[in-house]
Amino acid sequence: QNPKQQTSRLFITMRSLVIVSLFIATVAAHSWLACSDYRIGSKADEITYNAANCKGFPRSWKDSNPGGAFGTDTGYDFATSAPGCEQAFSNPLSNAYSAQWPMAQYAPGQNVCMAWPAKNHVAATCNNPNIPDNGLSIWITPVNPSANPNPSTLRLVKAFPKTPRAAANGQDPSLGFQYCPTFCTNPDKATCTGCFTVPTDLAAGAYTFVWSWAFNGPTQIYSNCFDAQVSGTAVPTDAPTPNPTITATGQCLQQCQALCGEKTITVCDCTNGFNAACADASSSSTLMISTLSLVALAFF
Repeated sequence: QNPKQQTSRLFITMRSLVIVSLFIATVAAHSWLACSDYRIGSKADEITYNAANCKGFPRSWKDSNPGGAFGTDTGYDFATSAPGCEQAFSNPLSNAYSAQWPMAQYAPGQNVCMAWPAKNHVAATCNNPNIPDNGLSIWITPVNPSANPNPSTLRLVKAFPKTPRAAANGQDPSLGFQYCPTFCTNPDKATCTGCFTVPTDLAAGAYTFVWSWAFNGPTQIYSNCFDAQVSGTAVPTDAPTPNPTITATGQCLQQCQALCGEKTITVCDCTNGFNAACADASSSSTLMISTLSLVALAFF
């Protein structure tokens, strides 16, 4: 081969390596838990991460991503084959936290919401409609653990739905890992949220929770631990609310918030299907939505 041919082949090889390296860098950053107690006060908090609303963080966040922008990859994602912790166990657990990056404080029966970045992993036509999701789940250890959890001793708190759906839909909080309403505007760092209920039978004490997301298959897991101090009496599930028509909690309430946006929720009930009503504070108009009307709209 003449020198020109050798140079050309070397250039092609180097360019291929660069392309492969860029591809690996793009797909290697999988997601992680960023906030273990995210207070969703409005639809805007689902659309854009509000750091001031995070009242609890995953373990050793103070050492892994202090002050980093939401969704910035600093190596906090942890690949494993079963739910577990990458960060070392601390005794007491509070040693892994700080005043700026505190450990969560929960009460039995409390509805807790979390936040994590999408990191390009949402099935959407703007990106890739075939992105897999084999399930997000939340686990908990027995009270006052003395070491990082053994998967066999973990108790399942919640298994989120697995079904991928285009993020452009963005109105269905029943989705699990892929509930990221503005994914198509920022596929890498879009805010994703999900909620669970703290078990009502927990004794007061410290617990380790595990956020576990299965990507391509049930054993390709990305997992983070977050600790919490559980105290207080159980939150009653039938507690009266300022508006007696709003009795929904968790994902049902989140779905009503997504539908109503900045309007006032006047009805939110998922007992027999989905029923919601939103009122505009500046007028007397009311929008009412039910499962039946949604089906009718779909056929229309």
